[in-house]
Amino acid sequence: MKLTQVGVTAARKARVRKDLRQPRGLRHETLEQRLVMFAATGYQWTNTNVSVSYLPDGTSSEGYSSGLFALLDAVAPRAAWQREFARALQSWANVSNLNFHFVADSGAASGTSGSAQGDSRFGDIRLGAHALGGPLAYAYYPNSWSTLGGDITMATEKVFSIGSSRDIYSVLLHEVGHSVGLGHSDAGSVMYAYITGVYGGLTADDIAGVQSLYGARSQDTFDAVGSNNSLGTASVLSVGSSGTRTANADLTSIADVDYYRLSTPVGTDGSLSVTLDARGRSLLAPKLSVYDGNGYFVTSADAGGNYGGFVTVALTGLAEGETYYVVADGATGDEFGMGAYQISVSFGLTGGTEPPPDPTPDPTPDPTGPVADRFESNDTFASATNLGKFNSTGQSGLSLHTSSDSDFFRFSVAKSATFNVSALFSQSGGNVDLEIYDNQQRFIAGSNSTNDDESITLSLSANQDYFIRVFSPNGATNDYDLSVAKVGGGGNGNGNGNGGGKGGRASDGTEGHPTFESEADEAAYYTPNARHRDVGAGEAPVLSLFSMDRTPAGNSAFAAGSRAANTSLSARPALPAADATLKLWATDSRQRRDEGNWATLAADQVATRSHSSRGGTADALRASHHVVHRTGDRIMESLNDAVLATL
Repeated sequence: MKLTQVGVTAARKARVRKDLRQPRGLRHETLEQRLVMFAATGYQWTNTNVSVSYLPDGTSSEGYSSGLFALLDAVAPRAAWQREFARALQSWANVSNLNFHFVADSGAASGTSGSAQGDSRFGDIRLGAHALGGPLAYAYYPNSWSTLGGDITMATEKVFSIGSSRDIYSVLLHEVGHSVGLGHSDAGSVMYAYITGVYGGLTADDIAGVQSLYGARSQDTFDAVGSNNSLGTASVLSVGSSGTRTANADLTSIADVDYYRLSTPVGTDGSLSVTLDARGRSLLAPKLSVYDGNGYFVTSADAGGNYGGFVTVALTGLAEGETYYVVADGATGDEFGMGAYQISVSFGLTGGTEPPPDPTPDPTPDPTGPVADRFESNDTFASATNLGKFNSTGQSGLSLHTSSDSDFFRFSVAKSATFNVSALFSQSGGNVDLEIYDNQQRFIAGSNSTNDDESITLSLSANQDYFIRVFSPNGATNDYDLSVAKVGGGGNGNGNGNGGGKGGRASDGTEGHPTFESEADEAAYYTPNARHRDVGAGEAPVLSLFSMDRTPAGNSAFAAGSRAANTSLSARPALPAADATLKLWATDSRQRRDEGNWATLAADQVATRSHSSRGGTADALRASHHVVHRTGDRIMESLNDAVLATL
């Protein structure tokens, strides 16, 4: 029986179900679209204040020499392209509890041993560049075991721009999404697999994705008590006998403005210094204004476009008991008009005078204990926070904020293994206990010591729901961090054991994503051996899944080519570890799996045609034809999971 050729297009992450050519005598019924919403990988930063640095040119970047500054200095003045990167970071911070700040980079080799977050030698996220042979850029997901986590690399062989093709902001906006733990999503979103143009900012899908990991941006402790965005609702900053006061706060959006009311203390020498400081806290470009007690403008200072810095104002000639208003705002109307900051107030005092405490009542004092965290209310099994599927995750800044608070979390693991679940806290703040339950809400294990931290190590099965309960046995309140980690580290947050290098996992288990301009570029990149060499004389040709003959004969040729390619690899010069891992993966596990899928598709179509020739019923024929559709989907799932989704 002659088979009708089956054409399967490599439609990307929109995952539209494929149309197969209509066999004779069979009515073709197109299946519905399947859209992929945001994808949280299960990896995220434990500390939401994430540091960032630039790899100096010449720094070893996974075996290559980084050339970031030479690449982008040729595009625009350094301050301009660095601002585009900072703007990409701020776009994610604007809608989540993330904050970013820049630090100096020592030039240590990328991936060097050290702390996965908070290493003093460089940023948690490092931006570099070297030749990639196809992608525009790639990024690693955050993790708890490697300094590669979060790092971004741009392709030195590409020509980037600001505001047009290969727009720096657009490319890095996408890569930062990976750096904070997001995979790929629908066409039309920033996290779509390909850079399709110049992006104006995040879409609703991107925002939902990052908020699933870090929560929507929370109000600071002042706004949580009552909005302080006007003179009439200004928060009181009491300076007390020292004449000083420091408080941490946040401009939670570009539109947010924070007002504070001060009273000049008894014993003042008439001077006042106020500082608004974003250094080490965020990329806010700060602006500070001062008004007198009648609301008349006195003075101001702003950082202009200088993000992540500080501004200070100084006044003299103040009298005791006078009221002043200090206003914290962003100096710009763009992404840099928001972020975390610290405000510091200092009145000068006359020598030898110890003024009494400020008699003005403070209706918005700094909280004396924990405040509700971003996941409240998750106090029951039914309202448990869903952490998703992963092999490792960390959640920081959590709290038991009342005597009756009890936090529940639901999760599943991608691979069956031994895991460590920990609640990290200081016992001096209050006793906290930890418990694990199965998907029937039956108790499995608990930890209830009277020491700092509680930890449980146990075996968990893949794809089964589990619950974590964090509570205090005696009604204490306390702050804590939550960690779930596969014992031994590593692992794939998507449950896919395959992967390699920049397309999947580096040699230390760190996962990442390359990003392409088009599907054609991606297909060429993942064609076996095409990245690194041409077929030499006497070598068998290597067939690509993207161009092979979709027949049993083609399958056999494909398998033969795969075996020949793998045999010939051993004689090739060694590549940097990440690239070598990628090549082995692309020429071995992917080909064996996809060869079987193509063979299944051919067999399914044979069955369908045979059924048609025997005069099967319309319903039975339609069911058989849907089997062919589903097999085609499996092939595309394989492409997505093993090749295309590893961007």
